[in-house]
Amino acid sequence: MRIKLALVLSVLIVILVFAYYSASPAPGEPSPSINETNEPMGNEETSESQSTGKVQQTNTPLPQSVNSPTSVPSKKTFNSSTNPSRDVSVLSGRARDKFIQNLPDLSYFAINKSDRFIVDFEDVIAAHPYPGQRSPAPHNDAQIYFSNSDERWQNERRPSDYPAIYAVADGIITGVDAYSLNDHTDYDPPWWHAKYAFVIAIANEGDVVINFQYMMEPYINLENKPSGFYDQFILVESGQVVKKGDVLGYMYVPPFEQKIGPRASTHIAFALERQGQGNLYMYAPAIFTEDVVAEFGNLWQNPKEGWGSSSFGNDWLRARGVPMGMGWMISANENPFGDWPLDVIAYDGIRDLELDGQAKLNATDIGFFEKDLIFHLDGNGDYVSEEFNIPVEWQIIVASIGGPMSVSATSDQRTMPIYDRGPDGGYWQSISPTIPPGRTFITVSDPSEWGWAIAIAPAGSQYVIPGENTRNPSCPPGCPPLPSPR
Repeated sequence: MRIKLALVLSVLIVILVFAYYSASPAPGEPSPSINETNEPMGNEETSESQSTGKVQQTNTPLPQSVNSPTSVPSKKTFNSSTNPSRDVSVLSGRARDKFIQNLPDLSYFAINKSDRFIVDFEDVIAAHPYPGQRSPAPHNDAQIYFSNSDERWQNERRPSDYPAIYAVADGIITGVDAYSLNDHTDYDPPWWHAKYAFVIAIANEGDVVINFQYMMEPYINLENKPSGFYDQFILVESGQVVKKGDVLGYMYVPPFEQKIGPRASTHIAFALERQGQGNLYMYAPAIFTEDVVAEFGNLWQNPKEGWGSSSFGNDWLRARGVPMGMGWMISANENPFGDWPLDVIAYDGIRDLELDGQAKLNATDIGFFEKDLIFHLDGNGDYVSEEFNIPVEWQIIVASIGGPMSVSATSDQRTMPIYDRGPDGGYWQSISPTIPPGRTFITVSDPSEWGWAIAIAPAGSQYVIPGENTRNPSCPPGCPPLPSPR
């Protein structure tokens, strides 16, 4: 009897050991998750972070999960070497609305700045901040510019060879436009160009959704290209949840022979948009860290290809002499962090009150080479020089931040107007014809104190005026007819 009992116990032990090892995963295999199923959970909201019900964020509060969505979100995978392959969520209906409602208040970005700019700085050559309604030439966005002669963009084989465009914060795509026309057919000569865009909801301000707007403007007219040409440069769709640093698309940088527009420059325009309130109600995009702001500002204080770049566009001049920041001379309505105007915005809207917003030009850097200068001066406001002698024939370059502004030279009791700029205009500069030698003094009128610079050199000296090295565009004149919207 004892032998039979021992035999039975031995068999039972063998069976139990075999069952244990059969149920255990093989070495190197993960153990099954407690939530791992082949079907979505009944309260599944997104494909991200199912255990917490939150989309992971770095610089913004975590949006809360939504119970009982109207539909299970669809999933797709980024086809990009920059983004790791991962499932992403595309929300619609109440799930999308609830996600947006749980985005942080815009004031969060006053302190919690993003360290992810919209592109890599190595890919751009110039920029301008948001020029506010109080500036000489207001504009409703900031811009970054690309070189049409950069060999990296000339040897491309696929969209990912072009500059990557990044999500600056966690959020959700609220709009994608792969084909938009800028109609300038009322100009003489007429022209137009095609662009593309997307926007991310990143915050709320009361009941208003705050979008970060991206507008890609290569300055081409898609001649000999399909209307869907830009589709391949866009990686996202409306309703898609994105994380800071995700690649949203790529910037098409055309070669010179495709570029159109009089002194236009391939660029991305960006700003904070109050959804549903139109492009006239924008905020300066002051959501970036101090390091990002410094690199951004360096792009207009020291353009990588200089002011004589063949990729120059007139829009570059909006930043000439302007202090570093994300916005300049903004009104209270353009301040994302308060209801007061600011000369410069770079921080939280409060520290910015202490910043010096005075634009300053450098007379040694407005055209003539410094070694050739006979006389140079820069300043703000009205000015009359002492009389001085110029022993050779000479020319003068005058630059101004805004108008009204005028410059004259007086010799032998005869006054000659050199420069006269009306009240409605931003930065401008020009060079005089040859002036005979003799004693003279210079008079500057700058009643608004925007700022000016003057430089005198012997007649015939080399100089650089922005735009003079810009190649003639393929059109205008001779642009094809404006196509119908897609």
